[in-house]
Formats: sequence, structure tokens, C-alpha cells
Amino acid sequence: MIERYKSLVAVYLILTRKTNNNAEILLQKRQNTGHMDGFYTLGVGGHLEKDESIKDAVIRETLEEISVKIDSKDLELVTVFNERSNGESYIRFFFHSKKYEGEIKIGEPDKCSELSWHNVNNLPENIGPHLRKEISNFLNNINYEEKGF
Repeated sequence: MIERYKSLVAVYLILTRKTNNNAEILLQKRQNTGHMDGFYTLGVGGHLEKDESIKDAVIRETLEEISVKIDSKDLELVTVFNERSNGESYIRFFFHSKKYEGEIKIGEPDKCSELSWHNVNNLPENIGPHLRKEISNFLNNINYEEKGF
């Protein structure tokens, strides 16, 4: 039997809001994870677990990381980023939801030092390396991108 190549799968939730005619996006500042600590990333993100659907992973990660519930029918797949780097392939699914239930708050304080809204046109300098591009893809309705192939 031939062993098939396996890709890593990550899921993200993009939450936005409008304030004073500005579009804002929810970001978290990472800590104690061993990867990109001190940098901002989307408010919700994580890896797919065994026997879990992509949408179920987004719903689980949302509850774990920002303590709110979302319904699968409210999830809109907005962009996919497929990247090959350092011998690994990552497929990242980005969803957007206009609805959620509960109050947004840090759900994993050991991994997140800050949860805050940022103007989409004035993102922090210390943001994850691909996040600017992925946010731009979302804002410009670019639903697929690949890199490293």
C-alpha cells in the first residue's frame, strides 16, 4: 500500500464590525504557544482534529478561544490559502460570520494576552507574516491563493 501525502489543515474565523464608518477586525495577541508569540493573528484559529468537519472545527475553536457560539449556517467560507513551505503543505480555510451568541472574551488566557478590534486599514506592525495578505484577500473577495508550489 502506498502511503499518501498528508496536508495540515487549519481553520480561522474572521469577525468584523463597523464603528464610525470604519471596518474593524478582531485580532488576538499570541503568548506561550511556541509559535509567533507576541504577534497578532485572527481572533480565532486552530487545527482540524481527527474525525472533525471543517465547520465543526471553526465552531469548536470559536467557543474555546473567544467564548462565543456560532451556528454552522452562519459560516461563510471566504478564502482558502494553500501553502507549501519547509516540506509541509498547509491548507487554511477562512470563514466569516456576521452572527454570534455571547460576549467576546479571551477563552484561553494561557495562549492569548490580548483580544482587540483593529481598523482593517491600520493593522498592527507585529502581525503574522501572511495575515495581511489573507485579510486583503477577504476584503477583496479573493477566494483562493497558493504559494510555494
